[in-house]
Amino acid sequence: MFKNNYSQIRDEYIGVNKSSYANHMQRWLDVFPLKQFLIIECEKFVSDPTKEMQRFEEFLNLRPFFTGVNFYNRPNDKSSFVCGRRNLTDHGVCMGKSKGLKHPNVSLDVVSRLRKYFARMNKVFYKQVKINFNWPEN
Repeated sequence: MFKNNYSQIRDEYIGVNKSSYANHMQRWLDVFPLKQFLIIECEKFVSDPTKEMQRFEEFLNLRPFFTGVNFYNRPNDKSSFVCGRRNLTDHGVCMGKSKGLKHPNVSLDVVSRLRKYFARMNKVFYKQVKINFNWPEN
């Protein structure tokens, strides 16, 4: 992720490249107008999946399907993942316990340097999608 003895971040590093959202979004916006995109914030989906799925249905002009019965938390599960079901009698489907990201321990110095590195690009991304995610900058 770093080059020159940790003095610079490597743009070509896959994790850095994938996280350069403004670059990727610009490629899409060169072909499609913003009104053809629905930006779903992960945090909002986790906190209220029904509302976000209803936004998705409306965006795609689909017949409403999702209600409060479609999502539930697995009992005694401390993850942020919700389970889905078609109706109250459906047992539902949950992600396997092995799913999800396990975040490595990263030094505060590295986190701070990455936040500073991405701050400018994130502001470009906010303008592109007309949403300010207020991601930390340092």
